[in-house]
Amino acid sequence: MNARIGKEIYCVTIMLLSSGRPLKSPDKCAFSGLAEPTLEGIPMSHMSSGARFFLTVAAATFVLSCYAGLSGGGQSDELTARASAADDPVAVISPLPDYVSNGTWWSLDASQSIGVIKLYTWNVTVGGVTTFLYAQSETFMFKTLGLYKITLTVEDNQSRFSQAFTAVVSVLDSDQDSLPDWWELHYFKNLNEIGTGDYDKDKYTNLEEYATGTDPTKKDPRPTFVQMVKENWIVALVIVAVIVGAILALMPFLKKRRKVMEKHKIEAAIEIEKALEEEGK
Repeated sequence: MNARIGKEIYCVTIMLLSSGRPLKSPDKCAFSGLAEPTLEGIPMSHMSSGARFFLTVAAATFVLSCYAGLSGGGQSDELTARASAADDPVAVISPLPDYVSNGTWWSLDASQSIGVIKLYTWNVTVGGVTTFLYAQSETFMFKTLGLYKITLTVEDNQSRFSQAFTAVVSVLDSDQDSLPDWWELHYFKNLNEIGTGDYDKDKYTNLEEYATGTDPTKKDPRPTFVQMVKENWIVALVIVAVIVGAILALMPFLKKRRKVMEKHKIEAAIEIEKALEEEGK
C-alpha cells in the first residue's frame, strides 16, 4: 500500500466513522475534485457496504500502524542513544588468578579495553598503600601478603572515562604443599611439585632442599658423618648430653648392684669353704 492510498483510506474511514459528515482537515486527505472523498477515483456513494467495512478495517490497521510507528519513535531514540553509548570507552582487565604467591610478578593487561583509549591509569591498593601505573600493560610484583584491590581507569580521545575493578589475594603457599610458590616457580617453573617429592632423585625431599637452601633440580651427594655432625651439631650435642646424663643417673644403681654381687660372691665362697672343711673331717 503506497502512502497516497493509505492516506485516502484514512480519510474515507474517518468519514465513515463520522456518518458521512465532511472532514474538517481537507489538507490531510486527497480529494479528486468531487463533492465527496474518493478512493482511486471511486466515489464513496458507489461503494458497497462490504467495501466500506473492508476499508474501515484496512484504515484502522493503517492508523494503528501509524500509532505504532509513533510509539516506535521512542525505541528509535533509545537505539540511537544506545548507539551513541556504544561509542563510549569500556575498561577491561585481562583475567588474573584469585590467589598469587607473594614475591611473584604478574601482568596487569588492559589491551582488551574498547575504544580509542589515550590514557590508562592503574590503582593497586594493599594495606592502605596505593601504587599508580600508567601503561596499557604493566608487570607488577605482589610482594606483600594480603588483599590487593585493583582499579583500571581508561580515558578516550573525547575525555570520556570508564573503570573496571578486580581483586587478588597474595599468599605464601597457594597450593598448600609446604613449599613457597616463589621457590617452586624459581626452580620448577610451575607449582606441580610437592614438599615430599624428590625432583632430582638424590634422596632429599623438596622440603629438605628448601630448608637447607640447596638446588632441588641438582642431585646432591649424601653427607659424610663429619658433615652431618657439623650440620647437626646441636642434635649431636643433645644426644651426647642425654647419654652422659643416663650414665650418671645409673652409676649409683650400678655401684649398689656391684656391692650386692660382691657380697653374694663372698657369701658363696664362705659356704664353699665350710663345705670343704666338713668333708675333710
